[in-house]
Amino acid sequence: MCRLFGMISLEPVRVAPWLLDAEIPFVRQANIDPAQLQAEGWGIAWYPPEGRLPRVRKGAEAVYRPAERERFTEVASGLTCPLVIAHLRKASNPMALPREKLVAMENSQPFVSEGSVFAHNGWIALPRETQRRLGNRASLLRGVNDSEVFQQLFLTRLDRSEDPVRAYADAMRDLHEVWEEEGRPGNGPHGGLNILLSRNSEELWAFCHYTGEHGSCLSGLPRPYYEMSYFALPGSVVVTSEPMDRHLEKWKPLRSAEYLRIRRSGGELEVFQAEIPGLPRFPALPKIARPDETKVPLAAE
Repeated sequence: MCRLFGMISLEPVRVAPWLLDAEIPFVRQANIDPAQLQAEGWGIAWYPPEGRLPRVRKGAEAVYRPAERERFTEVASGLTCPLVIAHLRKASNPMALPREKLVAMENSQPFVSEGSVFAHNGWIALPRETQRRLGNRASLLRGVNDSEVFQQLFLTRLDRSEDPVRAYADAMRDLHEVWEEEGRPGNGPHGGLNILLSRNSEELWAFCHYTGEHGSCLSGLPRPYYEMSYFALPGSVVVTSEPMDRHLEKWKPLRSAEYLRIRRSGGELEVFQAEIPGLPRFPALPKIARPDETKVPLAAE
C-alpha cells in the first residue's frame, strides 16, 4: 500500500534531508522492495511560510522513473516550510478500473480541499456505495478512487463535529454500516485506514488503524507493515509509515487504533498520543490478498 510522510516544525525547515537524503529516504521507499512497488503516483503538499493556503505538486506515475524522480527532487530540494505532507501511491482498485482511469493526476495524493491536506494509506471496499453518504460533498470528488471517497466521508463527519478524532470514528462506523447493508462482501469494509491530516499550518494529525497481519514494513525493519512511526526532534516532529533509519529506539510507534496530534502551543510543539475512542468492532476474517495485490493492472514498461 501507499507510504506517508508528514513533518511539522516551529520554524520553516528544509524537507530534503528527509525526503531525499535520510538513511532510508522517503523517495527510496517507492521501490526499496521490488515486490511492493509504489508505482501509481506521488505528491507533496505544504503550507508556505508566508501563506495560509496549502500548495501541492503531484505526479501520476512512479517516482522512481527518471522523469518523475527529477520532478520530485526539484520540488523537495527547494522546499522550506513549517508543515509538509508527502505521499507515494500504490493504488488500491476496489472498483476494478482500467489503468488509464486508475492512474491519473487527480487520483494522486495528497488531496487538498478547502485549505486542508489529507493523505491515506489503505483501502475501503465499497467506494461507490459509500458516496451516497457524502451529501453535497459528492460534487467535490475529482478523481476515481477509494481514498478520495474516504477523504470526503471524513470531512463530511468533520463538518458536523469539528473534532477530527470523533470524525474519524464516525467515518469508520459509516464504512461498517455500508458493508453491512451490502451483505458483508469480500474481506471486510476496509483494510488499512492510516491518514495524515492538516487543516492549517498549526497542526498535524495522524490516525492509524488496520486489520489483519501484513508482514513487516518495506525496508525490512522489524515493524508491522501498517504501523506508523514518529520521531520528535528539537523544534519539529516527523511522522511516517515506517522509520527512516535503523535507529529504531528513537522512532516511537503509532499502533493500530491510535492517533497522534501535534500542534504549536506557546512556542512549543505539543505532542499527544492516545487510543481512538468509539471505533466499531469488526469480526475477524481469514487473511487473503489485499485488493491492490490482485486488481491493479500492470504498468506498461
